[in-house]
Amino acid sequence: GEERPGVFLTNALTGWEPHTTKPLPFPELEEERDRAGRVKQDTPILVILGNPPYNGFAGMAVDEERELSDAYRTTKRVRRPEGQGLNDLYVRFFRMAERRIAEKTGQGVVCFISNYSWLDGLSFTGMRERYLEAFDAVRIDNLHGDRIVSEYSPDGRTSETVFALQGQSPGIKVGASIALLSRSGTGASASGRILYRDFHQARAAERRQAMLESLDAPDMDSGYSTLEPALRLGLPFKPMAVSEDWFDWPALPDLFPVSFPGVKTSRDPFLVDVDLDRLKERIADYFDPALSHEEIARRYPAAMKTTASFNARAVREALLARGGPDEDGFVRFTYRPFDNRWLYWEGDGGLLDRPRPDYRPHVFEGNLWIEAREREAKEDFSRGTLIRHLADNFGNGLSSFFPLWLCDGHTESKHDALRNPEPWPPDPAVRHIGSDTGDLRNRPNLSGAARRYLERLGLGVEDLFHHVLATLHDPAYREANAGALRMEWPRIPLPGWPALGTTGGSSASIRSTLPPTPAGGTPAFPGGTVDCEDIDPTEESAFPGNAGVSPASERGSASPDKETHEAAETLVRSAARGRRLAALLDPDTPVPGVTTGALRPEVAAIAVPATTYGRNMTGQDFTLTAGWGHMGAGGAVMPGQGRVVERAFTPDERAASNSALPALGETTFDVYLNQRAFWRNVPAAVWSYKLGGYQVLKKWLSYRERGILDRPLYPDEVRRFTDVARRIAAIATAFQ
Repeated sequence: GEERPGVFLTNALTGWEPHTTKPLPFPELEEERDRAGRVKQDTPILVILGNPPYNGFAGMAVDEERELSDAYRTTKRVRRPEGQGLNDLYVRFFRMAERRIAEKTGQGVVCFISNYSWLDGLSFTGMRERYLEAFDAVRIDNLHGDRIVSEYSPDGRTSETVFALQGQSPGIKVGASIALLSRSGTGASASGRILYRDFHQARAAERRQAMLESLDAPDMDSGYSTLEPALRLGLPFKPMAVSEDWFDWPALPDLFPVSFPGVKTSRDPFLVDVDLDRLKERIADYFDPALSHEEIARRYPAAMKTTASFNARAVREALLARGGPDEDGFVRFTYRPFDNRWLYWEGDGGLLDRPRPDYRPHVFEGNLWIEAREREAKEDFSRGTLIRHLADNFGNGLSSFFPLWLCDGHTESKHDALRNPEPWPPDPAVRHIGSDTGDLRNRPNLSGAARRYLERLGLGVEDLFHHVLATLHDPAYREANAGALRMEWPRIPLPGWPALGTTGGSSASIRSTLPPTPAGGTPAFPGGTVDCEDIDPTEESAFPGNAGVSPASERGSASPDKETHEAAETLVRSAARGRRLAALLDPDTPVPGVTTGALRPEVAAIAVPATTYGRNMTGQDFTLTAGWGHMGAGGAVMPGQGRVVERAFTPDERAASNSALPALGETTFDVYLNQRAFWRNVPAAVWSYKLGGYQVLKKWLSYRERGILDRPLYPDEVRRFTDVARRIAAIATAFQ
């Protein structure tokens, strides 16, 4: 009668240590708790397995659970944990199991299927460090299937979660992994071997079948590869592509110390528009005291929706009391890559959620910006958007926008104070640039080390800026450092760094010995793809940003050493490519051969507006109704499937593409506006191209569906899609 199965109903996270308990109202439950407590505290446990719950918003742990989550918050050698990931419930279960097997019993195994964020997330550096010390071996089966970051399988298909059941449930959104942690208990210190394998079939059923078949392997380590986690990347338990010299290169903020996050309105449908006239009409209504709050709410719900941080009525009343709208507040706004719109901007008053008033003074004619992030959440790195205007944040979270120039007289970013304690260069580095606020003095956004480096080379901030742009878009760089780019700021390879960035040595101008610059064009660069008309190389060498370097005539006859000369040549060639890319990345800059003039044959055949009836588009042909987007909750635009037809290139298209074909892909798409009109021949590489975390062309279409835009496309907008597709094609072939 006393025998029973050794299965207990219990809280798996608590009761492992002796403690005083409160009586329970039911004797049966109290007996169950006491029996489970005796097992937890007195019985050697060798195996712990399960599927712990995932909840990143579970709140802070309390009592005994707090000790579980705190254990991974300290580190010995690896970088300290960042973010809030350790608050996820599954982490507490891992710590409970690790403590029981490694610290109490001294031997055994833990096997959990869980959220896979702990494998490389920077919240879990201490967790991974402990496992290297506590266990002899850690075997990881990465099951992928992360729908939050739109993970793809190697064959290009969307990676389903392993829990998906066709026709029944799409499963969870987060990626998953199976971890098998083992400790032998032989008395020797744990070796911490990391064994890793992927199950990355696209469909859940295929992946489950592959997992079953792996059980027939001759030994348990078949199919695994051994990993050597990089300490400076946080000891990731996943393969991380990283160049051998990665940690010798300066991070982006080490070169350009000042950056700003993007503008966040939280009221985009009201404050942002592709049409300036429509935006001005809305703002005029908002500032019209004859229109009641209720009427404004009826016309423009986004403007009058009160939230915890926005009292809509109070904000409008205060702005009405102040007077009319700020006529200088209508500014160009880079809403998404290749998608410049209009924004009504106010630095105070509360109408914008995060207006970033410290950002706007540095936006002026002639200034350039690069968008980047400290780490890339998605599998494919796609940062490096060139910006000329105020900009939104691209994707979830905050972007960082790094300017080429800073406007003197405005408060510096906190990042500047932290990373650039040295004084700015003297007056020779200061540049006068016209702006909408008059003639302003501007200085290069350079750290002390970057300034010294450029001084040694005799080059300027614009050379460095465009070299960085070229580097971030280089497919070879992205592939070689894919893992590192997901973990930290992009690091930039610089010829001759760090030796040329240290204090000391003489500056010497080498401009006279660099490759000649074609008249009216960019510096010579073999393999370039686009001629840019708006670059004045003589101005570049004489003035716009040599960062305190005096002209060669003022320095005497010093000759640069061979290493310095070669480093400068390399940087100038890279910067020339970066300038070509800058023209292509700016949708408002005409590019001869790509968007204007006599088009290159491989470009002219791309994204040609066409109709199913063989004539030019007219009337309703300009209406986008193929299902590219719809309005979601809170006024957010949700992307749709749209209509694309994948096909082989026609003989004429293939002939036109010629040598560019390897970079453009093996197939092409016809992209439909509606049942009658489409853009013919959008190559696969162009259609799938991503920037700022977005599939550029598909994202552009989603915002212009008839139900979103509330009008047909203008002919110029149809042409804009064509131009962007052709720019992307030129970018794709730039590194061929």
